[in-house]
Amino acid sequence: MRHYIISSVQETNLTNRNGVYQDSVIAHDKDASGRTWAILGHTNLGGISVWSGESLCSLQKKYPAELLFSLGEAGTAFNAIAYPDGPMSRGQIWPCGLWIHPNTNRFYCFIHNETGWGAGTSSYTANGFAEGEPDFRHIGMMYSDDNGKTWTFSGWLLTAQEPCWTERFRAGMNTPGQKGSKLCLGCGDFSVFAERQSRQLYMFYTKHTIQAELPNAVTDKVYLARCAFDELENLSAWRKYTGSGFTEPGNCGNDTAIVNGGAIASVCWDEKGERYIMSTYNRTAWQNGVCTCQLSFSDDLLHWTSPERISTEHADLSNPYLTICPDYNAFRVFMSSNGTGIRSFTLKIHDV
Repeated sequence: MRHYIISSVQETNLTNRNGVYQDSVIAHDKDASGRTWAILGHTNLGGISVWSGESLCSLQKKYPAELLFSLGEAGTAFNAIAYPDGPMSRGQIWPCGLWIHPNTNRFYCFIHNETGWGAGTSSYTANGFAEGEPDFRHIGMMYSDDNGKTWTFSGWLLTAQEPCWTERFRAGMNTPGQKGSKLCLGCGDFSVFAERQSRQLYMFYTKHTIQAELPNAVTDKVYLARCAFDELENLSAWRKYTGSGFTEPGNCGNDTAIVNGGAIASVCWDEKGERYIMSTYNRTAWQNGVCTCQLSFSDDLLHWTSPERISTEHADLSNPYLTICPDYNAFRVFMSSNGTGIRSFTLKIHDV
């Protein structure tokens, strides 16, 4: 049993007023000098900007991020390439992970993409051409060699086994897509964790499954993939975890959930407890307007305890996007909702 001590909510300078319209966990990492960098915001509202500071608590805006590739309409967006499962790439990007190479200082930013937002007339959902949800997710990568000022798109690295179209709407494909009442919306809503001893980058991604006739009835599960630091330039090097190892390709391979009943994971190392901690958000708690933050624990990044909510109250902590980081003898949890600024609270964990 654990006891959680939660501080009051603290404001940050990562606000709408300062150009941050957050809609994901925070994409952040430290460079070789120990300086923290973060890629904030998203392109569907407010744009992306690059921030830096001594820590996540002291970030200052450096400059807007310039993309050296197009977004929006299928056929021109993402260098006019197709998703690995078939349809043409389209839409906008949400940065969810950052890793900085300690030797080359190349910034690798991992991005969430959806078919139903910001793709103009080519935006589509499970039911047809339209902007909105339920739509389909993919995870891609872009990189920068000038501290995040300009970005080049690399390609797509995580795609669900289930295709990103349905038998009801084929999205320009010649074959039927997902059939039946249950639909998987793809791989997305993720974070990354750099395990520096083994030199592996782990990606904790979410797959949402809906009922075709009840799109608000959503099942959330967290999955895991990884890639060696030295193989990040090779998009096909990513492997999904299947319960018996990282044996399936990142694009269109099979996978096995590592956490049930949680979404949008963030992972950090608990030095005092000598364990990994994962925060996820509880969808029902968000719908009920109470604290969404729940924690799981692991010794090996593969096997996790069931999510445990830190509170059944706290309406001020009802947010879907949670980024957990060590903060001296406690943890700092940064939180946001759809297009909001970022606030934080301090969390102390006592094992009883």
